[in-house]
Amino acid sequence: MPPRTSRRKAQSLASATVAPRVAQKAGLLPRIKGPKTGPFRHPDFDTSSDFHFEELLDEPSSSSSEGGEGYVFKAVLSGRTYAVKFKFYDIEEGRYRFSNSQNEKISDAELIGNLDPFNAECRAYGCIEEIRAKYREKGIEIGPIAMPCHGYMSITPSHEREFVDRFGPLEFQRCAKDEGTELRALVKRYSPHKHIDPKKRPVKLMLRDLEIMHENGLYPIDIHAENYREGLLVDFGMALTEPSCVLNVVDDYVADQERGRGLGAFDDMIKDAGIKTKIRAANGPGWRNRTRAGTIAKDRAEFIQLVNRRGLRTEKQSRM
Repeated sequence: MPPRTSRRKAQSLASATVAPRVAQKAGLLPRIKGPKTGPFRHPDFDTSSDFHFEELLDEPSSSSSEGGEGYVFKAVLSGRTYAVKFKFYDIEEGRYRFSNSQNEKISDAELIGNLDPFNAECRAYGCIEEIRAKYREKGIEIGPIAMPCHGYMSITPSHEREFVDRFGPLEFQRCAKDEGTELRALVKRYSPHKHIDPKKRPVKLMLRDLEIMHENGLYPIDIHAENYREGLLVDFGMALTEPSCVLNVVDDYVADQERGRGLGAFDDMIKDAGIKTKIRAANGPGWRNRTRAGTIAKDRAEFIQLVNRRGLRTEKQSRM
């Protein structure tokens, strides 16, 4: 495996250019039951236009405090600035989170469609659009409840090679079966603001956004300050969205804990940020256990670890 280029090296290679294309016969993704996201569209965007990557904003890291779950670049498309996120998924690492009996209940398509961070974000943003549409039907405009996503796009292997030549050997976390497949990316609104500032977006509104998502079957889990910009959540790579094959195979009390984990993490985040407020997401003693540290639910000789940030094999799984 080639060594990963350093953040500094990638940042110094400014204005790298490749020619992207929206996937042929592009449709809504993922191709499983539930919310979906469509391809990136822009009135001034031509598939043969230049794609300028200007800066590496984030890269994968084994520590949540050091980096994110994918490569995020500041990019300029047709004169507009976006954040473009690349990520692959290893299904074997996903399977490792579950016991044998649980794995038997989940097909490969369902697992990838739910737990692949790219697909998890497509489902989450599709759900967000459904939420906004539901409120508009009632004549209510709730405004953004997350940092907007403008859709997905793909880069062909030939264009990816050109990209790597300019930026260095970036490790996109492909597993062997994904070699040669197109690089997928989500195109999001770019924001340079990294810190939570209650003067720009009150904590009350941030919590309202999270509660609206929960009320509509979208459960963000990876809640911490690094995943917010302008008081809006930007990362849904670990989110669970109904209908969820994950929530369907675990015991009811575990599913309930997973649904509520983000709310407990929200309280922790606000406290850690030193923001003084009486606003709390916690609604009872059970919420205090729903933190970003993760929960391991054990049932006899089986367990499931849903919130291992990197899908790494940090614990030995017992098998029946």
